[in-house]
Amino acid sequence: MDVQEGIELFGKAFDKTVEGRIWQKWLNFYVHTDPKKRLPYDTYYQKHVGKSTAKKSKSNRTPEQIIAESKRIRNNDRERS
Repeated sequence: MDVQEGIELFGKAFDKTVEGRIWQKWLNFYVHTDPKKRLPYDTYYQKHVGKSTAKKSKSNRTPEQIIAESKRIRNNDRERS
C-alpha cells in the first residue's frame, strides 16, 4: 500500500467515525425533541457536516518538501532507537 492509499483509507475511517457520532447525536436529539420539531436524519446530518470547527492550515510547501521532511524525521527517529 502506498502513502496516498493509506491517507485515503485514514480519511474514510475518520469520516465513518464522524458519521457514527452524528448518528448517535441524532438518536438522542430525536428521542428528546418534540415530534413537531424533529428533523429527518439526512437534514440533521447535512447541518452537522456543513459546520466545520477544524481550521485548515495553508501550507506553502510542495508535496516533495513534505515528503522530504517526513523522511528526515523518520531517519532522526531511527537514529535515536
